[in-house]
Amino acid sequence: MAKYISPLNFINEFDAFLKHDLPAINDVRPYLNSTASNNITFANNFTNVHDSKDDQLQYWKWNGSILLIRTSHSTENSYRYLTNSVDLRDIYINVPSQSYRKIKLLEIFDVKYNPSRNSEIQELVEIGSTFKVLPCFKNDPTFKPHYNVKSHELRRFDLQACNFLNIVQKIVLYCNNSCDIIEDNKKCPKCELAKKFIHSTFNLGGFNAIPEIFILEHDYEPTFLPLQNYKLNRNLIHREQIEMTQMTHATPVDNSIFVGNSYDLDGIHYSPTTDNYPYYNIEYSTIFEKMQLSEKNKSITIGESDIHWDITIECTVANQQEQNNSNILDSEFDETKSKLKFPGAGSFTLGGLNKTRIENILKYCQFLYISNMSNKKILVYCRDGYTESSFLIIAFLIFKYSLSLTRAILTLHDLNRQLFLYPGDIQVLGHIEPILHDNSPLNQKQQLIDINADNNLATKLNIEISSNNFTEIFLTKLPSNYARLMNIKGPLPSKILPFLYLGSLHNIIYPDILRSLNITHLINIGSLPPWLNRTNKNTNKQKYTTSIESYEQYNIKILCLHDLLDNGEMSITGYFDQLIEFINTCKRDSGRIIIQCDMGVSRSVTIILAYLIKQYKISLIKSYLYLRCRRLNIIIQPSILFMYELLKWEHLCLNENKTIDCKTKRSNDWFSLCMEISHLNKIYSA
Repeated sequence: MAKYISPLNFINEFDAFLKHDLPAINDVRPYLNSTASNNITFANNFTNVHDSKDDQLQYWKWNGSILLIRTSHSTENSYRYLTNSVDLRDIYINVPSQSYRKIKLLEIFDVKYNPSRNSEIQELVEIGSTFKVLPCFKNDPTFKPHYNVKSHELRRFDLQACNFLNIVQKIVLYCNNSCDIIEDNKKCPKCELAKKFIHSTFNLGGFNAIPEIFILEHDYEPTFLPLQNYKLNRNLIHREQIEMTQMTHATPVDNSIFVGNSYDLDGIHYSPTTDNYPYYNIEYSTIFEKMQLSEKNKSITIGESDIHWDITIECTVANQQEQNNSNILDSEFDETKSKLKFPGAGSFTLGGLNKTRIENILKYCQFLYISNMSNKKILVYCRDGYTESSFLIIAFLIFKYSLSLTRAILTLHDLNRQLFLYPGDIQVLGHIEPILHDNSPLNQKQQLIDINADNNLATKLNIEISSNNFTEIFLTKLPSNYARLMNIKGPLPSKILPFLYLGSLHNIIYPDILRSLNITHLINIGSLPPWLNRTNKNTNKQKYTTSIESYEQYNIKILCLHDLLDNGEMSITGYFDQLIEFINTCKRDSGRIIIQCDMGVSRSVTIILAYLIKQYKISLIKSYLYLRCRRLNIIIQPSILFMYELLKWEHLCLNENKTIDCKTKRSNDWFSLCMEISHLNKIYSA
């Protein structure tokens, strides 16, 4: 007979679970890394229990832990959706294609189970088909050859709910869709079936002790259930898109020339319905506008922009059949159109240039200049608001102001406009820079064109490159600093806050680039910068742990962490306080700091997340989304261990100087947080 739990009791128990400290890292590390065995012992936060069948067998359960499982798959359209929950498909291997034969499935099971259990397995397969899962846990290595189960990796967030099943104290099932409820005691037949399935697979899988399994009663109003107001772990993909849209919305880069994203084309913008919405800030950061957040009325509205665009230029990406789409420039430039297209960044190669294409690049730059002088509102846009549009905007700045490529990049960067250039873009821009300078309004020998004259615009755009000038493009030797830019992704580090940057080892190789960004402080993790002279140790009175060394070179104060490895074993929390103080020292001195590790995706990201949580008293998931959007074209990937430490850190920071009775709940439970991150990253791992 299944046990049922009332909504009120569930609320109280789950709130207590979220207020309770997470277990110590050493206790759960084997479960984080999928290396747990049956003989692990624990310290705090765990209870030693006896198996009901054999008093000699003792097992450990995480005190008060609750795993909330949905038994229906429709989540976002369901008014019964509880955000701190996981799906059965997050625990079990998903059913393969419909053409899959059950007889083959039984052959696979014979590898692990005695053939005498075939009838039991067949029944479980039938029950599992209701939930679109197989009676096989996702972390079971037996099924790796057949289902690509990779259980021993540092970033398998999708396995965390399954990994912790052995020590979870209580499982609560609920049906998030309407179903045929048994009227007398409001029982849910689907949850009853799921309970039988889970219980049987626990027995089949040889788990030590089966958790208590409860079913949430259905006599509730959805708004009464806990965590309905924790919206940020619900559909992070959508939340990321909103944050990206706001971050890259149209802003002016030169008088009436704006750069933006696809939503700006139609004058659509996202806006909060209340002043308390945490995402958007009119200045720089969007999540940090309000620190004391109301958790109510945070719906998002779509409104219309006040700007009417006279001219729009779409910077497009190549389709799957094309390696690039620079052939857009092979057509005659039509200055009469108000809607134009330009090849996106990443479309250009030096070998793909021809005379017509270079002339059309010049015509686009001059067209922007003349239209801008005529006070026409111009939108240069692309999908994400920065990647594909960067080439044209940088070319225009070089053209109009006769800037060097490096200075044009820094000019756009100083306007707080995101940019991204591929090595091929930098190479092409470097080689056509002399022609852009020759045709710049600042360098033309004749008097500038009278933009108010009635002469035809086509006459103004009559640009022709001589054969000699075209040949010189390929003979031009790039300056050494341009070649350095080609070796760096982006080519600049990611600007996370006005004074704080995130980067990789590539971003700190060249001191002159750091100086151009006015970097005064550096936190280095892993490989040392090649220019660092280790005899320049800082002898100030500030003392750090033995694994942190302090240097000063090129007027940059440097902290180096030599021994912190991203191996799923080494803890990072012990460094947080010292590094955060170093960051705050930089901020107080009105400096700029770059934090980097070898790849700029895990250790350095973890330190910045810890800083955002501590400094701004916001949750891990908000910090994660904020940082993820600003690490342009690079996916942040803190290890599972680091993310677990950050969730513990969030709870610590949000409860500083608070008594036990006044403790703030964690923003997320560990299981649902991992699954949301897994879903968020899935689109990039397909």
